[in-house]
Amino acid sequence: MRSHSMRLIVLLAATSPAVSVLAPTKSACDVLRSQLRGRETASCALGATQVSVRVLDIVSPLQVPHGKKVPCLTLTNIHVERAARRKGHARKTLRALRTVAAGSGRALLVENVVSQKMHALVRDLGGQPLFGCRAGAKGCTYWLPDESRRTWKEMTVER
Repeated sequence: MRSHSMRLIVLLAATSPAVSVLAPTKSACDVLRSQLRGRETASCALGATQVSVRVLDIVSPLQVPHGKKVPCLTLTNIHVERAARRKGHARKTLRALRTVAAGSGRALLVENVVSQKMHALVRDLGGQPLFGCRAGAKGCTYWLPDESRRTWKEMTVER
């Protein structure tokens, strides 16, 4: 089984009521891409891993120059079932999210990290603390560069 292929149950959280979709053959990346299209938030169960993500634009003058923004896909919550922990589920999920974010021209942020294991995982994947955050501190938000290794400045676009 490919790392991104797994049985998926997708729950959407948007302005309309939550919708359930069973997608046994699609990859996690494909399902997340299709379900986020035109929506601001989504919650998904990817096998033993549950994630919540949202789409936003960073426009803070501390983060980007005036008149610019960085389009982002933000992981707001991740939970791996206790029996499935320490088996690479969170790592696979972060890689899938990074692929989805890069494919849509967005930066991937991992928001409000509190677990020391998650801090270590994000740093292992090349994550950088967002400006104003301190790596390893509870509540830190990280930016995970995609495989092209574009810098934060290269991610900026006109508002």
